[in-house]
Amino acid sequence: MIRWVDKGRTEHPDVDRDEAIGWIDQILERCVALGLLDDAAFARGRVDAGLRRGVSPRMLSARLAAKGVSRALIDQALAEHGQDPQLDAARNYVRNRRLGPYRTPELRAERAQKDLARMGRAGFSYSIARKVLDEEPDW
Repeated sequence: MIRWVDKGRTEHPDVDRDEAIGWIDQILERCVALGLLDDAAFARGRVDAGLRRGVSPRMLSARLAAKGVSRALIDQALAEHGQDPQLDAARNYVRNRRLGPYRTPELRAERAQKDLARMGRAGFSYSIARKVLDEEPDW
């Protein structure tokens, strides 16, 4: 095993840094050629799972961008989810966390502002949050 100690030095004296970088590049190229590394598939999978869990598209975009996925791939993955992925994600968020229409009638009115604030912190716009919280549940 080779461990980088400092710039250009390794613990193994017989290994040249440039040679090791070449090996790594070859391995990465082979993985891409075999389809093992695919940013588009990664973005689609993360967007699918996130929207089902109720993660806002804004949060998904930020998380994927932080992982180095390009803006074009993120937008493409979000575009594959119909008319309004934000509305679908907001409905999933409310249902999964039993907010708004999924509360008892007594608690619904009492917790309306807290639910709205919670959705705002989760990355949903005010208009989407208000719309989803005012809907009737889809039991």
